[in-house]
Amino acid sequence: MVFRADRGVGRSVASALMDAGWDSILVGQDEAALEVLALRAHLGAATADVVICDLDDRASADAAFEAIRERAPSLDGVVVMADRTEETELDEPDTRSFDVHLEANLASTFRALRGMSPLLREGGRMVAVATQLARAGGAGLHGACASQAAVVGMIRALGLEFAPKEITVNAVLAATGETPIGRAPRAEEVAAAVVFLIGPDAGAITGQALNVCGGATA
Repeated sequence: MVFRADRGVGRSVASALMDAGWDSILVGQDEAALEVLALRAHLGAATADVVICDLDDRASADAAFEAIRERAPSLDGVVVMADRTEETELDEPDTRSFDVHLEANLASTFRALRGMSPLLREGGRMVAVATQLARAGGAGLHGACASQAAVVGMIRALGLEFAPKEITVNAVLAATGETPIGRAPRAEEVAAAVVFLIGPDAGAITGQALNVCGGATA
């Protein structure tokens, strides 16, 4: 299952999982984009279902979770994008733009993982995709840095909590600007890291944040 599969890296993650043979539930707001993406699965060996959901809206999320439970009583893995990176202003009259990041990156990620965790089989996988702002500062990016750093802390806690069930919980942190290799990581390179963490060879990795950063953290 991929939350926010209708845009950006989420679309690449969903495509990579389906290409790897994973049956998928594609969750997002843009129904047309999700339906087009689902065709990719139907052209191969995988299947795909579409669920419309605004993960930032609690009522929408709750309705989507109920629909998912009816369609898929058990899951092997859950992936959610926590990569909102808009600027926030220190002199704005309230903290609305900062709060938007807390909701989009932190609260909604927790909402998705908590909502789907009862459906995960023993040995299942949870992955949150964020950016290197979780570990590095960025002028004007207070909301993104704070909320994504909090996602990493949450992943560590959940990794320990679910370890007895052999359910792994990890994050992938992607660089967004030029790196020592001369470019930002491509979306498909970030997706490849997610496919690895979702797969059978990553069973001993949990509570970690994997850098896909082109050497930026070396």
